[in-house]
Amino acid sequence: MMTTMTITEFLTARFNEEEAAARETLAKRPNTAAMSEHLAEHEISDAEAVSRAAARKLTLHETNSWLVGLSPHRVLDDVEAKRKVVALYRFRSEQADPGVGMPDVAAQIEARAVGQVLRILSLPYDGHPDYDWSWRP
Repeated sequence: MMTTMTITEFLTARFNEEEAAARETLAKRPNTAAMSEHLAEHEISDAEAVSRAAARKLTLHETNSWLVGLSPHRVLDDVEAKRKVVALYRFRSEQADPGVGMPDVAAQIEARAVGQVLRILSLPYDGHPDYDWSWRP
């Protein structure tokens, strides 16, 4: 029996994947000072260095095509912001239905609104096998 994920679980998993890929990309980047020293030591011209960098960028493009045009730092900032939206949704959902006492009507309204934002945030992942088409806004 296949268990279904909630939209928050699904998005959190995708954000974790994006963060891991961005961190991996950062870890593979050469140290700038060491690179300059290497270029000088091996008498590699600036033009040749740029050509080699372009070749490395193409390799990155082929392996992480979803990252094209985004710096790893930008991806990490984006993931952090999206995680805050997920956290807000969880927090307001808990307030909306505390299980005991009167539900917080303002929290219910905000949770619904933020829930719609989560649905919109899920759209880029609609090709993922775990995507639930009922999440479409």
